[in-house]
Amino acid sequence: MKLRDSSKKELGNTLPSALEVEVQLRQRNQITVPVEAVDGLGVAPGDRLVLTVDPAHRRVEIRPLRQSYAGVAGTSYGKTAREIDAYIKRERAAWDE
Repeated sequence: MKLRDSSKKELGNTLPSALEVEVQLRQRNQITVPVEAVDGLGVAPGDRLVLTVDPAHRRVEIRPLRQSYAGVAGTSYGKTAREIDAYIKRERAAWDE
């Protein structure tokens, strides 16, 4: 396994920016994700990963699959329970129009 760390030194601190690891595609289209990459992604055995393939640039990105979408909307519908309830009432009223 070949490992290349493209960390940057800034003000005496090492800031990890990317980690490039060489892996080998096995006969059944399998790869082993090296421990350095697993640690960098913060994943564990059994976690699901998503591969994004960019054929134009011949690149693959691996990222953890989000386990929950709770909270992704943030305050899109209001900041308080009252604001959120008002939003929902407006939306439901629009259904009847």
